[in-house]
Amino acid sequence: MTSYPRLPDPGATAAAEPGDGPPAELTHADAAGRVRMVDVAAKPETRREARAVAVVRCSEQSRRLLREGRLAKGDGLAVARIAGIQAAKRASWLIPLCHALPLTAVDIDIAVGATVVVAAQVATVARTGVEMEALTAAAVAGLTVIDMIKSVDRAAGLESVKVVAKSGGASGAWADGGRVAAAPPAGVVTVSDRCAAGARADQSGPLIVAALERAGASVVARVVPDQVEAIRSAVLELVDAGRRLVITTGGTGLSPRDVTPEALGPLLAAPVPGLAEAVRAIGARAVASAALSRSVAGVVERGGRRALVLAAPGSPQAAAETAALIAPLAAHIVDQLDGLDHAPPAAASPAAVRAGGAGPEAGGVGPDTGGAGPEADGTDGRIVEARVGPQPIDPSALEAAVRRAESGSVVSFVGAVRDHDGGRRVTRVDYEAHPAAGRELGRLLAAWLAERPQVQAVAARHRTGALAVGEVAFAAVVATAHRAEGFAACAELVDRVKAGLPAWKRQHFADGSDEWVGS
Repeated sequence: MTSYPRLPDPGATAAAEPGDGPPAELTHADAAGRVRMVDVAAKPETRREARAVAVVRCSEQSRRLLREGRLAKGDGLAVARIAGIQAAKRASWLIPLCHALPLTAVDIDIAVGATVVVAAQVATVARTGVEMEALTAAAVAGLTVIDMIKSVDRAAGLESVKVVAKSGGASGAWADGGRVAAAPPAGVVTVSDRCAAGARADQSGPLIVAALERAGASVVARVVPDQVEAIRSAVLELVDAGRRLVITTGGTGLSPRDVTPEALGPLLAAPVPGLAEAVRAIGARAVASAALSRSVAGVVERGGRRALVLAAPGSPQAAAETAALIAPLAAHIVDQLDGLDHAPPAAASPAAVRAGGAGPEAGGVGPDTGGAGPEADGTDGRIVEARVGPQPIDPSALEAAVRRAESGSVVSFVGAVRDHDGGRRVTRVDYEAHPAAGRELGRLLAAWLAERPQVQAVAARHRTGALAVGEVAFAAVVATAHRAEGFAACAELVDRVKAGLPAWKRQHFADGSDEWVGS
C-alpha cells in the first residue's frame, strides 16, 4: 500500500422512491431505454486510484503449501499476481459497460494468514475511475489461488470481493465505504435574465449543484439576472452564510449583458488565474469559442471568512466540465484557505510544544492550525491536538496538554504494538494513512465533541511508518469533570476513531508472512 485512495455522469439522478417506477433518466440507457456506454468526455483527465480486496477461505494445509511455494502446480502466489495484473487490463472485455482505460500501475499483494487476502491497487490517469479494474484484479487473483490449491482443498472458496479505498473523480476519496473528506459547504449562482424571469428553465446550475452534492457538499443555489449588483449581492450573501466555495455560471462572454467578471473582479482579494485558465482549456477541447470566455476566479475575504469564487460559462456543457474540474479540488481548496495545507513549525504551536515538539506532520490539525475545519464550529478550542504522522507519541505530554484547572478526571488510552496476533508472533507493524487522515481525525473529534458537551478537552495522535513491538501507535486523552464520564467518553472516542480514521497497518510475522488489516 504505497499510494492512496476524489464527475459522475451529468445525467445521474437519485434513486426513485418505491412505487415511483424507473428513474426518470438512467445513466447507462438512452431515451429509448437502450443500453449504452456513458460519454465521459466532459470529465477532466485526473489521476484515479482504487484498492480492492478479495478473501479466499481455505484449509491450513493449502495455506501452508501456498506460503512455502510447494503446490503441485508451482508457485501459486506468483501465478495469482500475474493473473490479477492481466485481469485488471482486461476488465473492459469482461464487464460490458466498463470503459477501456490506460492503466499506469497495477500492484497485487497477497497475504497468507488465517485466510488468503488479495489486495489489488490500480491506478490510471483518465476520465473515469478504476474501481472495476481493481475488483476484477482482486477477484481473478483470488480465483487463481483457488485453482492452484484445488487439488489439496476442494472446499476452498472466494469469500468476499470489495473496494476498500478509492480516490480521484468528483465523488472524492473513500475508504471502507466512508468518505474520507467531504466537499465544503458551497453555493451556485446562475446568472441569466431569462432564467431569473422564469422564461427559461435553468439547466446549468443544477448540473453544478448535483456534482458538488455527489462530492459530499451541502449546496445552496441562487438565480439572478445579468446585473452587477444582483450578482455581487448573491455571492456575498453566500459567503456571509459560510459557503466556502461559490461557483457562478453564465455572464462570462462578450455580450454587453455579460457582466459577471465586472461584478466579481472588485471582490477578489487574491485572484487565482490558473483556475480560470483551466476552465477555458477544458472547454476548448470541445469548442473553439471557449477561448472567448472571460472566466475569473479568486479568494473573497469578508468578515473573517475566506471563500473561493469561480465564474464559469453558462452553457450546460461548460457547467458540467467546470463541475468535473472543481469538485475533486473542493476539500483541498478549503484546506489552503484555512492554512491547513502547510502545517506550522512546532515553535509556533503551543499544543505541539506541550506534546513534545513533534514538529510539522502531514495532516496536522489543532487549535493553533485553524481548528479541525468548518465542522469544528462550537468546539471552543476543546480540540488540543489531532495529528497523524511519523513522530513518536508521548502520552504523558498529551495528558498535560488537555489538563484543565476544572478537570477532575484525565483519562487516556494508549495503543501499542503487541508481539502477537491470532496465535502468531508479530515482529513489527507498518502503519499507513491517507494524506487527508489528519484533517479527518480533526473532523471526527469535532463531530464527537458536538455530542459531548461534558468533555472539557481532547487530544489524539496516530503514528505512521514502521513501528517496533511496544511502540505507541495511537493515543487519545480526554479531560472531564468526573471520573465515570471520563472513562466512558475515552472508550467511545477510541471506538469512533478506530471506525472512521483512514489508516491501515501491515503486520509482519515471525514466519515471514504479513497481512494488511484496518487499524
